[in-house]
Amino acid sequence: MNFKKIILFLCGIIYFHSCKAQPFVAFDVSQVFSKFKFTDSGNNKSKDYNYNLVNAYNLGYLKASQKGLMLGINVGLRKGGATKQIGELGFAWNFQYADAKINVGYMLKKWRIRPYILVSPYYASLINATQIIGEKRYDIKKNKIVSKDDFGVISSGGVNIKLSDFISLYSSFNLITGLKNIETTPSQKLNNRGFSITLGIAINITKSAPQWLKR
Repeated sequence: MNFKKIILFLCGIIYFHSCKAQPFVAFDVSQVFSKFKFTDSGNNKSKDYNYNLVNAYNLGYLKASQKGLMLGINVGLRKGGATKQIGELGFAWNFQYADAKINVGYMLKKWRIRPYILVSPYYASLINATQIIGEKRYDIKKNKIVSKDDFGVISSGGVNIKLSDFISLYSSFNLITGLKNIETTPSQKLNNRGFSITLGIAINITKSAPQWLKR
């Protein structure tokens, strides 16, 4: 059953690629508010984690059909982690991921300001991870305290502002839902959570490319 779903999805991508759709190259930056969802061995959920303000950068390729359907891929760098205060002792976790996303969505193309929604499954590879306790810093990737990768879904809602046939600006609000348990300690669960605000620019590479590149 899973194999059939994969085949159908790949066929959909091939069909979408062959249909009349405009290709865009996009670059964006995000302010990320990252935290954790933690569940201990007794199934008790902790609400003591605070947001860690970090950033993310993405480069993507997107196709948008005349009916508003969108399909694309992204690669980028995203930071994560959280902070926590226990008494007078401060804790901080700082992660950095390289991630890849598949973007599927819809844009309402009636006006120059165009609302859209996106659902983006992602896979992320951990580049580095540190834990700071007071004045001490620990490399928790090297010590294998956290998983070396993560996967999940980023759900987005935003607006695209069409400046011309060549270029547009966009902004979105994104919910980050990590689905993998990144905690390596048995019977405990730690998931990435958070939200971000994105600003980006998209360039229509068909309309803006020189004629000799289109041949």
